[in-house]
Amino acid sequence: MNLATELLYSILSYVEGDQPTLVQLSRVSRSWNKAATVYLYKQPSIHLYSQLLALARAPHLHLIKTLNMQMIPHRWRLNMGDALLPILAHAINITDLDLALCNQLHMTRIQEATIHLPLESLSLHGLGHQVTDAIIDRWVTDHPHLLKLDVSACQITDESIYTIAAHCLQLEHLDVSACEAISEDGILHLTRRCAHIRYINIKDCFNVVPQEDGELDHALFDNDDDGWETE
Repeated sequence: MNLATELLYSILSYVEGDQPTLVQLSRVSRSWNKAATVYLYKQPSIHLYSQLLALARAPHLHLIKTLNMQMIPHRWRLNMGDALLPILAHAINITDLDLALCNQLHMTRIQEATIHLPLESLSLHGLGHQVTDAIIDRWVTDHPHLLKLDVSACQITDESIYTIAAHCLQLEHLDVSACEAISEDGILHLTRRCAHIRYINIKDCFNVVPQEDGELDHALFDNDDDGWETE
């Protein structure tokens, strides 16, 4: 089945997230295999730790754009770094990295392995004491083009918020829910500094309290002017 390359990629885009279908289509012909491989690796569906280990040995890692650990059960007690480090060494085009609840990671090694990545979205959700102000400083210094950052349930303070505001000027989405040490001072500073911010999750941030002048309420909830969303 010979189709124009543009048409072939257009057809495959309709089943981009359907990995079983993409696998079947990759067996149609060489041209279909080449095109389907791009979509298969773009956002690999990983549901088991064994699949992550297999991915680390696979070719075409440079095609990966999104690497998401959220579907792997018990990842909080698995040594995810054994599989992740070889993947990150070759998957040089990752823009979306989700490490949520991967609690056994050696964070310094992960940071060293990702320094070359063009990250736009990063999730460190639930990593607790593994993610501190010093860790955030390195992440945002290495990746100033982040558009989306999730550091919910991490042990950070306003120092991290100031650092994020200083480096990630294009930031649009920030989740700091359950970061109990941050305050309204940090959040207000970020809203003044990051002109593109549209979403901030401050749920369970018990030290973030409204000010008498109402500036925080205005910054977070004035949907007419700024399109804010909060949870």
